[in-house]
Amino acid sequence: MHYYIYPKGAFGQEIATLLDYLSSLEGEVKYSYEFIDDFDPSISLELLLARGLGNGEIMVASEKFFHQLVNNLLLHGIKDYVNGIEFHDKKMKEIASKGVAGYWSAHMIASNNFETAEESLKFFEHCNDLYVDYRKYISVSGLDGKVVLDYGCGPGNEMTGILTHSTPKRLIGADVSAPAIERAKKRIALHGKTAEFLLIDEKTNRIDLEDNSVDYINCPGVLMNVSDLDAVLKEFYRVLKPKGRASIMVYHYDSIWLHLYAAYIFPMENPKYRGMRALDVYKYTTDGEHCPVSTCFKTDDFVATMERHGFKGGLQGVAISVDELMWLPRRFEAIKDRNLDKEHREFLSNLTFDNRGIPYYRGHVAGNDGCYLFEKL
Repeated sequence: MHYYIYPKGAFGQEIATLLDYLSSLEGEVKYSYEFIDDFDPSISLELLLARGLGNGEIMVASEKFFHQLVNNLLLHGIKDYVNGIEFHDKKMKEIASKGVAGYWSAHMIASNNFETAEESLKFFEHCNDLYVDYRKYISVSGLDGKVVLDYGCGPGNEMTGILTHSTPKRLIGADVSAPAIERAKKRIALHGKTAEFLLIDEKTNRIDLEDNSVDYINCPGVLMNVSDLDAVLKEFYRVLKPKGRASIMVYHYDSIWLHLYAAYIFPMENPKYRGMRALDVYKYTTDGEHCPVSTCFKTDDFVATMERHGFKGGLQGVAISVDELMWLPRRFEAIKDRNLDKEHREFLSNLTFDNRGIPYYRGHVAGNDGCYLFEKL
């Protein structure tokens, strides 16, 4: 089945990743695609119509501008199209029901196909800029001569940073998604670097490395999505050397994302989510409605979990996304809403700010990325 994805925006790219994954499944119908994007003259709708679209269906891939795009198709005499929102929702629901690995293969984060090392590095730096102070707490430098495991490597964004800013003795990327690992291999090769890769079986969570063989585990944005956290942490403890360190980012409970965006802004803009628990809305807005596992942690709870598995350490700091800073002015509107739960009102009412305008709650930045550092005892 061939599709013309219209337009080539963020959601269009997400559908493309989904189609790639569906095509990789044995026995599935094979999917191919091209993009239509009115902002790019070389692939505009008008130009493609003049040349002839060929055999394929147009898939409308925008939630925000769906009706405008459909109207534009109708103006050009195109009455048949596929609703990309419904297609994506149906397929992701089917995939998510089968486990974590499939979901993160079809819903791949930072999955751009880069053509040059410069483009890849620019994207890495752009991702850093979206979270204030993130690299202050989750560093990719200072790892020279170390054996480094990037756990949940995805398509290789963190690995790109590590190999650019450090010279590790070994760099090993591990993930439950085979398609993500393939993209990571291509991206690392683009930089002329080498790394090793391990595919994790989500049923066992075993890391195919020897005991006490790793100096440093880099694991940002992963552990809130694993199906068996205890099993993963046991493996972390096993493969780390004594005094080895684990740098971990997990979603932070005391965040603008949870208490303002998920509790108020998103439900106000999307009526079908009104009346839902903020934590359920939060899951949808961070990792997708059908994500098999997604949670956020209170600091004391996460530290206690790590200590139970033989680690000592704690919260190094919290990074806040630029999205959260953009949502921040609506906090008074949320506080005024009598339907807002007391917990969220209390959080928003007790924010303080530093001289940069960054919000704090109980001494920590009120952001979504809780950044921790632990050492194996």
